[in-house]
Amino acid sequence: MEARFARLSLSQDHPFSRAVVQMFAAAGALATADYPRAAAEARRGLDSDPTLAFTFWGCGTQAYLGCALAMLGEVDEGVAMVRSALPRFVDSGARTGLPIFHARVAQALCRAGRLDEAAAALGDAARALDELTEAWAAPIVEAVAAEMDLRRGSGHEEIASRFCQAAALARAQGAHGVARGIEATASQLHVV
Repeated sequence: MEARFARLSLSQDHPFSRAVVQMFAAAGALATADYPRAAAEARRGLDSDPTLAFTFWGCGTQAYLGCALAMLGEVDEGVAMVRSALPRFVDSGARTGLPIFHARVAQALCRAGRLDEAAAALGDAARALDELTEAWAAPIVEAVAAEMDLRRGSGHEEIASRFCQAAALARAQGAHGVARGIEATASQLHVV
């Protein structure tokens, strides 16, 4: 997949076109929990727009990179990058992606043991889902909420059920890669 997006991006003769391709590639990788690929795709996108001249695309790509870095363990750097990108992104009129940005920040903070910050970010994700009706992100937000509850001591059986429900919702939406990412996370957490 990464090679396919790289070929498509390189075939574009304008930096804007390359930035667009790479933002979509980073978005798909982040949604499916492929964090190394999300980081690589986002970096290629930012190479096409290093000054973030294309505000929506550049700042969105920067937020995808920040989320990927945070999920790869570079929590402080990644969260700071997301928080830096989102004001300009939102000022451009953009709202798409906000639930996943907030959910992945919440997930990274949760894994770092920063549960209060994670809860605030998860609240932002839930509000964005409600306000923007970006239903495609609902399975991801639910899986992150289940992971947070697991870290707070909820039982494995309840958490396993919630992960299964999140994956089933993703499949019902036709988002099989998202479902596989949710299932992989549940497996890594030893709840299924």
